Amino acid sequence: MFFYIAIFTGARRGEMISLLWSDIDFSKNSIQFTKSTVRVNGNVIHKDTKTHATRRCIVPDVVIQIARELLNEQKKLSLQLGESWMGLRGNRFSENFVFIQDRGQQMNINSPRTEFRRLIRIYNTNVAQDESEMLPKDLTLHDLRHTTASILINKKLDPRSVAGVLGHSNTSTTLNIYAYFFHQTSEEAARIMSETLIEPQSQPYSC
Repeated sequence: MFFYIAIFTGARRGEMISLLWSDIDFSKNSIQFTKSTVRVNGNVIHKDTKTHATRRCIVPDVVIQIARELLNEQKKLSLQLGESWMGLRGNRFSENFVFIQDRGQQMNINSPRTEFRRLIRIYNTNVAQDESEMLPKDLTLHDLRHTTASILINKKLDPRSVAGVLGHSNTSTTLNIYAYFFHQTSEEAARIMSETLIEPQSQPYSC
């Protein structure tokens, strides 16, 4: 699910690690990014998002479906572990982190990077037919943000909408990085991402 959210929202690693279940509105297909987790001088701290602003993204049904399954798995895990479970229970379960370690603690900030590299190795070893199909070994998790932006740009989404998806504080940041856009509404982002990545399924999505 981590990488689904990464590609469909363009969210930063720290923003996703900070997600609580209460940040996901299952009835409205929305995910709200309110804070970020970062490492400073070797210490992990929680802070506002990079732009100090909250943003809400509407995501396709496939993301919400996977989120429901993950939530149910974590609830079962909390019961199985009993006193060993380190997260919250009962009415406060929604205050738990979405992405966790084995006993309910917040995911280690380095885990997404490690898992991403592992997936690249698996793809290159078991899926790629030859070197031309292999993914670059130095591909990073942050590159998924660029992938999201590139897809939206190629589909001519307007600068303000792309800036909203990526969580940029203003369009000038987006324009400086990605250079060119055409005007459409921000709600086209979901359709664009869905048609490109999970065609023919098309779902609403916006930031």
